[in-house]
Amino acid sequence: MFSNLKFKHKIIIFPALFVLVTIIILVVFQSYNSQSKRLQHNIQEGYFPYVETANTLGYELINLQRIFQDAVAASDEDKLASSRDKFNEIKGYLSTASENIVAKGSDDVNQLERAFENYFKLAYRTTEAMIRGEFTEELSADIQEMVESFNKIKTQLDELIKDGKFKANIAFKTTEDNSIQSMRVVLITLLVSLSIVLVISYILSNSLIQSIGTINQRLKRLSEGDFKITNDESHKYGTDEISEMLRATNELSHKLHTVIMDVRQGIETMLTASNKTSSTSEQLSNAAKEQAASVEEMAATLEEIAANIRQNSHNATQTGNISKDANTGIKEVSTKSKEAVKTNATIKQRIEIINSIADRTDLLAINAAVEAARAGEHGRGFAIVAGEVRKLAETSKKAADEIIAMSQIGYKTITEAVEVMDTTIPNVEKTSDLVQEIVTASHEQSNGTNQVNVAVQQLNALTQQNASSSEELAKHAYDLEKQAHQLRNMISFFRLS
Repeated sequence: MFSNLKFKHKIIIFPALFVLVTIIILVVFQSYNSQSKRLQHNIQEGYFPYVETANTLGYELINLQRIFQDAVAASDEDKLASSRDKFNEIKGYLSTASENIVAKGSDDVNQLERAFENYFKLAYRTTEAMIRGEFTEELSADIQEMVESFNKIKTQLDELIKDGKFKANIAFKTTEDNSIQSMRVVLITLLVSLSIVLVISYILSNSLIQSIGTINQRLKRLSEGDFKITNDESHKYGTDEISEMLRATNELSHKLHTVIMDVRQGIETMLTASNKTSSTSEQLSNAAKEQAASVEEMAATLEEIAANIRQNSHNATQTGNISKDANTGIKEVSTKSKEAVKTNATIKQRIEIINSIADRTDLLAINAAVEAARAGEHGRGFAIVAGEVRKLAETSKKAADEIIAMSQIGYKTITEAVEVMDTTIPNVEKTSDLVQEIVTASHEQSNGTNQVNVAVQQLNALTQQNASSSEELAKHAYDLEKQAHQLRNMISFFRLS
């Protein structure tokens, strides 16, 4: 019956049994526990308060009797009136006792309450008569009846206390018996359930062991590379998962047989392809190496050309700067020369003024000499001074004529120099512009050469990478061939029908 069950059903059996046993134990335990709780509630809320109230009633009844006795002894009606308070207090206790769960459904407390009311009325009437001194035979009979009523109430209270204690003991005993009985039932249920679980476990484990042993042998044969199986090998097993695993193993063996055959053919094809790949990769590696060497030589040549261009660009830049400085200096010299021309013209004008002053001074000296001659002896000293002034005027005129001659020569020279500079400045500016164009062209040529050099370097890097990749490809081709041989040796492990 169990051999054809699925694993999920076999596995579910144990949790189901566990849940069932747990439910049974919980129901039994809850049943006994509910009864025990009910009895404990009766003890705590019923019997103990009931007995305690009965004891209190007996004590208060004695106190009430003592109040009557004290009122008679003192002949005090006020004390007698205080007995009503005690009566009401006792009535409250009786009401509490009547509401207790133990007293419900019983007429004992009601009878006790009626007897107590009759006793109080009789005792109050008797005590009142005794205080007034009315001692009669009827009073004696009432006193006797009062004593008997008191003893009867006391006896009833003792019976209530005894009955409450007896019922409490019974409840305690019942609670204890329930605990013992619940433990006994739980243990019996556990033993029976454990026996059932052990039997079912043995049956299931025996079935599993047989199935697992069979599949273990089958997997051991497969691990040894034996894929030769018969098609009817799995039909003698059941319908559980292990039987399905055996059938699946047979199918796997057939499929692996086909796959291994295909793998063998693939390995042979891979060997042939790896040989061709190895030869091609070697040729590609040699070509890549030669290309890399050529690119390296071209890169070195371009680097040298770029260095020369950079040097030319640097020299052109310095020449341009010198041309700019020379152009600026020539312009400054031209400006200063024009200013010198103006200055020479001004000097010439001033010298002509001096020359005019010298002519006038000479004329004045002649006039002074004439006037001194007319003055005779008195103008003699003045004639000497006039002679000296004339000499000075002649000397000044001579010096002024020399300066004019020299300034005319300098003015002519500077004028010619200014004309030469005016002619040279455009040529210098054109030369400076040409040098700047050369500098710009040199920079552009240097940038272009740098870009070409970078491209060649990248081409060199790619070529080197191709060479390295070719070598790696050759290595991988060799490794592939080696692995193909290893796979062929490994695949020979499987024995195929």
